[in-house]
Amino acid sequence: MMKNNRICQTFGIDYPIFLAGMGGAACPKLAAAVSNAGGLGVLGAAACTPNQMRRWIKETKERLYERTWTKDG
Repeated sequence: MMKNNRICQTFGIDYPIFLAGMGGAACPKLAAAVSNAGGLGVLGAAACTPNQMRRWIKETKERLYERTWTKDG
């Protein structure tokens, strides 16, 4: 797999792997795991309440090792 390509450079990731923001399935634990492995973790937040989203963002940040991630929703 190509590590030095434009997608990786643009998103600041090691591998061109993106976690789909799959509703409640793309939770903080999974998003952080994908990011920590060098891909782009995405929280599936479309159905989250504002309070749940805040909790998920906090939990995701606590699980990260200085990696890139984002949210969908």
